[in-house]
Amino acid sequence: MKSKETRIMRFRNMGERKGVIISVFLTCFIFGLSFFSCGDDNAADADNRVDNTDFVASEAFSFSMVAAGKSLLKLRGVNGTINIVGLSNTDSIKVSGERSVGSESTQDARNYLQNLQVIVDDSGSFAFVKTIQPANNYGRDLNVDYNVTMPKNMAINVYQSNGLIEIDSINSDISVWETNGEIFLDNIIGNVIADLADGLIQGNITILLNGIIDFTTDNGDINLSIPENTSAHFSAAVGTGNITITNLVLTNEQVTPTQVTGTLGSGLGIISLEVGIGDIDVTGI
Repeated sequence: MKSKETRIMRFRNMGERKGVIISVFLTCFIFGLSFFSCGDDNAADADNRVDNTDFVASEAFSFSMVAAGKSLLKLRGVNGTINIVGLSNTDSIKVSGERSVGSESTQDARNYLQNLQVIVDDSGSFAFVKTIQPANNYGRDLNVDYNVTMPKNMAINVYQSNGLIEIDSINSDISVWETNGEIFLDNIIGNVIADLADGLIQGNITILLNGIIDFTTDNGDINLSIPENTSAHFSAAVGTGNITITNLVLTNEQVTPTQVTGTLGSGLGIISLEVGIGDIDVTGI
């Protein structure tokens, strides 16, 4: 099993292979606030710590960037849902969503929302979107949900701490890293690296010739669908769990209770799947 340091370095290297030089000038988009609540408010504690998150303040945001000259989208979230869809006939990157704070009073949630921001950088060869929030929220619930549409031939690099990540209809390289949550990758053609500490990784992917699919989760399942005619060296390994391979022919197959290796087609690419505790299910389509 690869170490966490090795997997994170592999994640970072995908951006480096694109030749990206990070020179960030951040522009902050802060929009009007909308609020909703129910019941009686309770004042926040004098020490800035709250006892519950029953009252919520929220803000919708939306902005657009020209995609021409951009080779990559980098998105850095913390908590929330990230949904990215690639489109065939578009020359823009559109980002919309909502940021919200849950606290023990409407007034405190409203005031604290100013500490939760979305920043963007469109000055270089890639588009950059990031959630900014305090390191300690003193019991408050901070959340940013993103909906992104973009050209399907742009590469994607996503990091998030907690939540759901969905990426659909992309014909380029994808790298995703998350601590807790679920990662769904659908209708992808390209090299894909997904690293998740705790949760499910599910993908429907066509690997490129001499390409790579690398999925790792410490605690959770991997479900992967690939074309029957895929060409790759194949390796699936679990610490504790089951490995199931359906509708695929592996030559030079070697099977142990915790690992399956072999060759798909002529073995031009690499498919590496690793689970600490959980199951691996691979299906040819």
